[in-house]
Order: sequence, then structure tokens, then C-alpha cells
Amino acid sequence: MGRAVDVLISLAIPSLILLYLSIAPYTKIEESFTIQAIHDILEYGIPVRQFSESLAANFDHLIYPELHPVPRTFVAPLALAALSKPFAFFAHGIHRQILARAILGLYNAICLLVFRNSIRKAYGAATANWYGIFQACQFHVMFYASRTLPNFIPFGLSTVAVGLLIEKTISKSKPHTTVEPSLLILTILGIVFRSELAIFLGTHTVYWFLKGHLTIPAIVLSGAVGLGYGLLLTVPVDSFLWQQYPLWPELTSFLFNIYEGRSIDWGVSPWYYYITNAMPKILFNPLIFGLCIPFTLLNSSLRGSAVDLLTSNLAYIAIYSFQPHKEWRFIVYAIPAMTAAGAQGAAWIWNRRAKSAVYAFVSSALVLSCLTSLAASLMFLSISTLNYPGAAALDALQMLADGTKPSINVHMDVLTAQTGATLFLQLPSTVGFHNSSAWNFDKTDDKTGDGTLLRRPEFWAKFDYALAEKPEKCIGAWEELAVVEGFAGIGIVRPFHDDPSPLRKSSGSSRSTERASFWGKAPWSPFTSHIWRLWKYIGAFMRRNITRGWWIDAKMQPMIRILQRIPQDEVRESILKQ
Repeated sequence: MGRAVDVLISLAIPSLILLYLSIAPYTKIEESFTIQAIHDILEYGIPVRQFSESLAANFDHLIYPELHPVPRTFVAPLALAALSKPFAFFAHGIHRQILARAILGLYNAICLLVFRNSIRKAYGAATANWYGIFQACQFHVMFYASRTLPNFIPFGLSTVAVGLLIEKTISKSKPHTTVEPSLLILTILGIVFRSELAIFLGTHTVYWFLKGHLTIPAIVLSGAVGLGYGLLLTVPVDSFLWQQYPLWPELTSFLFNIYEGRSIDWGVSPWYYYITNAMPKILFNPLIFGLCIPFTLLNSSLRGSAVDLLTSNLAYIAIYSFQPHKEWRFIVYAIPAMTAAGAQGAAWIWNRRAKSAVYAFVSSALVLSCLTSLAASLMFLSISTLNYPGAAALDALQMLADGTKPSINVHMDVLTAQTGATLFLQLPSTVGFHNSSAWNFDKTDDKTGDGTLLRRPEFWAKFDYALAEKPEKCIGAWEELAVVEGFAGIGIVRPFHDDPSPLRKSSGSSRSTERASFWGKAPWSPFTSHIWRLWKYIGAFMRRNITRGWWIDAKMQPMIRILQRIPQDEVRESILKQ
């Protein structure tokens, strides 16, 4: 029985990551650079001849440099593209995007399972099992594990490195003076992928050195070797692909965001944001944060190991709280260890459930909290599918457009590009594409050149269609084919209020089509539609029998208009008729 439970928990983490991916395969702006770079590498390869011309002509980051104010490393896109390449022949369009993300998700899943094994070695099978359950029920980690956010590229290996440090608590050997694998991994990750990992490395190094598990020679040697390997990985690759010599992307990012203080352009949060908002949100299950971790710290038998798990991670969060711009993903590296600290308390309670009514009650509450967290995660997953109006608009356009034309030119605005309209969706093999037409897409925005290009009529004259948040910016005569709506929060549905739809008809257009015509054809939509159908059945029953018409539902608002340019001869006829 114990072996079966262990296997089920081990399978739950990769299975949920892939489930979340399959239901929400689109991406947003934070993931844009990596996913676009993967596309370009798969599509065009790495040019060895006339590389400057080939890069400038084909690679998205050089075609639209204004979309990338700070360079990011190509190391991760190269690795994911290389791993995707053997299977790319069998996948096309959006399915290639899903393939690359699945590889990233499985990498993070394997790393989480390796960390779970480290927890098993240090604290026993019960703690490892509760860790696996808590981790599987956390929405943010499972949902984002397959997403090409810059933070989730190093997330897996940083978690493995923490696990290696935890295993030192049961090691009886003397600290060695050679390279320490955990410090080497964290150093390379900080050099190549995310500069904030330097703080994460620092807090862990100091703590485990003071505990007597690290030596100064090992620390210095690991740092030096990691620095050398990291620079050898990132500088040659990124200098070549960005056509800037020499280029160390993470140093550039650090100078831009920290030294110049430009990160505040993306918002400022109070110093306590991570403790009061981000940590409870990522841990997700309120009993981890509110019961299990405090219980672990108050229990004299568990306190020492809890301190090992929490001190360096909380120190990292505290130091990073001085940075004005805050996002939950900046502290995600600390979450697995904090989850493990909560798992210790849960395991202690669970193992004593037969000894008293209090332990039995709390054990039942823990099980119920995990089931509730999982159900809430699936509901959040369904809501998340409404967050990609750009992808939905692109899919809708491919259904609505006149496929008899030899070529179709489309302009996509910033919001469209930021909410899912990746290069993978622009390929002719995308579901619903008219293969008889050659499609050309343009993402030029207001930041291009002197900022006046989008105010010139001749710029818009070359486009047949436009996907626009603000149609008034599209100069010329345009017909609105449809409006794509997006998620705008949770709201109260009043009596006799109709449920909104992400894609509604446009008044005055005979060619408008309902949402189901597009979303219903996607291979990942059935699960989401079942979740929403169940929620609507529950809502209909509650509104009819209990709440007298009131209910809670997702609020939608218009996001992107699908516009078709009206030919000049039709404009003239309309004027003459008037």
C-alpha cells in the first residue's frame, strides 16, 4: 500500500503539470522572448553563413528590438529547441509550442521529484509524501512549471541544489574542500539565467557554512568554477545571437533593473508584499502557512530541521524585499523548501491521527484542505484560459478571413502580441488556417522609429486585417468582424443577467461568429468547457433554488477587435449611396 501511494504521488506532479499545459497552452508577455526564440531556432536553425543577414531577417528579437528592452539569454531556448527537434517533425503550429513547453514542464517535474527524494533521505517517507501532496496541490508552481518565464528555467535545478544542501544534515562525512555541487549549480544558474539567484546562493552559503557543512575552500572553488562555466555558456552564445560583442545578458539586466533602478517602471510594492501576499498565494493551501509551518517551529522535535529549511530561504526573501519592484515569481525558488517545512508538521500530525481526537480531526482537515486546494486549482486553471485574448483573436481571424486571396497581411497590436499570439500560432499548419493563402504578420508598435509610423495612412494601407485593442488607431476604413473579450476578474451575477462570452458578435457585421466556433475546435478545450459547464449547472441550480438569481462568475470585457480593411471601391460606393 505504501509503495502504491508513493508511486501515485510521484506521478501526480508531472501529470498535473502536463494537464495544466494541455488546457492552457498559450503564453503571455513574460514568456514571450523564450518561446519566440525557440520557434526561430526550430524554424531557421543557427545560421553559420551570412549569419548577420540571416539573423536580422528571420529572428524575432532583431526584427522587433523595441519589444526587448533588456536582452535575455539564448541558452535556455537553445536547449529546449535542441530537445524538441527530434519530435518537431511530428508536431506543427501550436503543437510545437506545446512540445517545447512539455519538455520544460517535465524537466521541472523531475527536479521536484529529485528534491522530494532528498526530503525522504533527510526526514523520512511520511514527510516526503506530504511534501509531494502539498506541492501537487499548489496552483502557481504546477501551472507555471511548463511556462517559459525566465524564473522557471532555473527553478528546477535551483530546487535540486537546495535538496543537496538538505542532505548534508544526515551526512556523517567531514566537509570537503573540493567543488560543492549545490553551490556550483546555483552559481551557474545565477550567471546565466537570473541574477537574483546570487542572493539566494549567498543566504544558503552563509547558513550552511555557519552550520559547519561547508568550508571556505569549497565555497571559493565552487564560485570560481561556476563563474567560469557560466560565462563560457552565456557570453559566446548571446553575443553571437544578439549581435552585440561582448554581451553578458544577466549583467545587463542587473544594471538596467537594479543599478539604474528601471525595475520600478513595472510597479512598486510595499516591503511586506512577499510575506503577506506572495508567500500565502504560492503556498496556496492556507493550512501550510497558517498551521503546519508554525506547528513545525513550535514542536521541539521538528524545530531544528525546520530552521534548516526556512532560515536561508526566509533570509533571501527578506533581503529581496528591499527591491521596490516585486513579483511572486522572484521568490519561487524558496517555495519547495518552505513546503517541505510544512510537510514535516503535516507528517507528524498524520502519524499520530490514531492517538487522539485532536490529531484525527486535524488530519482530516489536512486531507480536506488538499482536496479543496486541488479543486480550486482546477477552477483557476479554467479561469486562466480566458487570459489569452490575443491567441483567441488570432484563431478567430484564421476562421473569418477570406482564404481565397494569394496573400493576407495582418497587423497585430501590442496587447495581441502580449496575450498569446506567438509565432507558433502564425504558422500555416495552425488549426483553421487557410493553407491556400500566404500569411504575413506585423507587430510594429508606437515605439518603432520616431514613433509616428502608426500615424501614417500608407502604413495601414498594406494590411488586410488588424487585431487591435483600440480600433481608432487603425487609419482608414475598417469593418469590425468580431470582438474578443478577456477575463476581467470575478464578479457578482445579478438576477436575469446573461453570462458573458469571450468572443461576442459585433453589431453591424453579418460575418460575426460566436465564441464556440473557435474555442470549440481546439484540442485542449473539452476539459475547460466541462469545468465551465459544471460551474454553470451549479450556478443555475443555486440561482434558481437558493440565491434568488445571484451568483459569482467570471467577468469579461472587450479586449481585441478583429478588423477587416474595406476596399476603396466599396468606400466610394458607400459615399455615393449617401
